[in-house]
Amino acid sequence: GGAVSCICEGFVHDISQDGISIIINKSINYEFVELRIFDAYDIQLEINGRVIYCKESMSGKFLTGVKLLGSSDENKAYQERILQCYKNAKKNLKINVVGFLSQ
Repeated sequence: GGAVSCICEGFVHDISQDGISIIINKSINYEFVELRIFDAYDIQLEINGRVIYCKESMSGKFLTGVKLLGSSDENKAYQERILQCYKNAKKNLKINVVGFLSQ
């Protein structure tokens, strides 16, 4: 739980075994986030994560790494669906990031 305090939009940058990296326009100062993606059928995929890093790139955008906090089965299912969305969106997949004030 915790108070929702920040919602920003970004793009999926890369998907790894236990996490996802995204590019957003501002720095995230929250430990916990909820990632929301809409698939091709406008079904919202949501998963909670922990921000591992957030660093400014040369372009002034922020490359942010998020470790997924679901069970390994949930993470795997989520990543497969994200990967499919990512391919469908031709690597231009929007993602919403909701920041929570940490407990």
